[in-house]
Amino acid sequence: MLQVRILVWLREDLRVIDHPAFTQACHDGRVICGYIDKENKTSAKDFWLNQHVGDLQTTLKEEGIELIAKTGKAVEVLKAWVKAYEIDAVYFNRMYLKDEQEKESAVLHALEQLGVGVKVFHGDVLTEPGAVTTNKGEPYKVFTPYYKAWRQVNPFPPFKKPKHCEGIPIQRETDAFKRTKTPDWFAKLLASFEPGESAALQRLEQFIDQSLDHYSIGRDRPDLEDTTRLSVYLAVGAISPRTITSRLDEALQSGRVDQTETAEEIEQLKRQLCWRDFSYQQVYQQPQAETQALRREFDQFPWQDKGKAFQRWKEGRTGYPFVDAGMRELYQTGYMHNRVRMVAASFLVKHLMIDWRDGQKYFETTLLDHDRANNTLGWQWVMGSGFDASPFFRIFNPTTQAEKFDPEGVYIKRYLPELEQLDPPELFKPFETKTSVLKQASIVLDEDYPGAIVDHKKARARALSAYQDIKGGE
Repeated sequence: MLQVRILVWLREDLRVIDHPAFTQACHDGRVICGYIDKENKTSAKDFWLNQHVGDLQTTLKEEGIELIAKTGKAVEVLKAWVKAYEIDAVYFNRMYLKDEQEKESAVLHALEQLGVGVKVFHGDVLTEPGAVTTNKGEPYKVFTPYYKAWRQVNPFPPFKKPKHCEGIPIQRETDAFKRTKTPDWFAKLLASFEPGESAALQRLEQFIDQSLDHYSIGRDRPDLEDTTRLSVYLAVGAISPRTITSRLDEALQSGRVDQTETAEEIEQLKRQLCWRDFSYQQVYQQPQAETQALRREFDQFPWQDKGKAFQRWKEGRTGYPFVDAGMRELYQTGYMHNRVRMVAASFLVKHLMIDWRDGQKYFETTLLDHDRANNTLGWQWVMGSGFDASPFFRIFNPTTQAEKFDPEGVYIKRYLPELEQLDPPELFKPFETKTSVLKQASIVLDEDYPGAIVDHKKARARALSAYQDIKGGE
């Protein structure tokens, strides 16, 4: 019988398949898992994480493994658990953001003082920050050369679910979260996504069978609903990127999917996972990126006062249907299609000239799939302030974006039912539509649907002028 008592510290890695720390712990000794909850839960992701913890507790309990959960600070809670359950070692998977690294260092020091062994593993990115570097050993700042080098690295295969794991019995009631009432808004989001590792794996298989062969089209077409939608599970670690890539490769090699049609689609999806790794490397190397423009001249940009414009953007009342549909999708489901995220984010910073950090914080609050590194790099890309970013003069036209990526208006009408009776092309620009046409569709601007908050051409010219001013001041 294994005598070493091991605590597996869980964070945003709520799964048992391809979980290096859990797998090794099952091999090395008797196991108990622990999750430390935030003291102040304010975001959709906070509550989404809790749903996954509950699901994983049930899954592990069936295997004879306890998952204890408590609200508090990591060092204090882990020290208490070590003493209460006579723990010999603590295992966990690394995280890569500055505050998480500092937390890990504090935990390592505290456990060392207690004489407790610690093992740390790499488990939640395909390549760790620093693993892909230039010939000079420096981190890449531009994505394309990073991607080319990244493709030459062979990540180790995912760990299978342990066949046997012996748990540490608990003689008293399991610790629990400091329960807080779930907001009605968050409860509504659960209608869109089912929590848990099994739901994540099922979603992956469904995507492979139904959407993989036209992924490159679907990832730009919100009307088709053909994206993976796995980001909500990656964000909490209910599935690992290695599991995704291995299942894609297996589907291709086994003949489950057509090699000719699907090989390039798989590569496109892997490229998105590579961007996730790239985001972590960038924020790991430049932790100030979460609060400062990587290209520092952009911190001199003449941001406008948020005022009512920011509220209208959040509520999906800008008067531009493609933007508004995206913001309402976010509020109703906790998710937004990637193409629409880019357009909505660009509209905030370039049409309304509201600081990208305000948008970043709002997405942090509302997205189930919020990922700090991805969110940061995404906003800096849209702003044009990242090392590798969209050029600032690229300003999405919300009307032409709708025409190209939602040509029948299916996506817009899904989230803006007040425009149901309006058809393209008028659907994409009600603010330019004749009053007689709007009346026929039972729409009165600024009553049933808002007029345009800004004029696209004027807003574009204003943003470009501001950009030229800061470039001239370098």
